[in-house]
Amino acid sequence: MSKAIPGKVYKHFRNKKLYKIELLGTHSETMEDVVVYSRLHESYKKYWVRPLSMFEDKAIDEDGNIVDRFDLTQGK
Repeated sequence: MSKAIPGKVYKHFRNKKLYKIELLGTHSETMEDVVVYSRLHESYKKYWVRPLSMFEDKAIDEDGNIVDRFDLTQGK
C-alpha cells in the first residue's frame, strides 16, 4: 500500500519545504505509478511529477540518518 495520499501535505527531508500531493497516476508508456504534487511555498500553482517509488524512497539527511524523502506532516 502506498504511503502517498492525495490531498495530504509532506515535508521534503532536505529543504524542509511543504508539498501537497494532488493525485496519483500511471505513466502511459511504462505503466509506472507516479505522484503529481505542488509546492505550497510558491505563490503560483505549478505541478511536478515523479515516480511513486522515488517519492516514497528513503534518503540520507545532513546528520547521516536514513529518513523518508517526503514525510507526511498533516493527518499523521
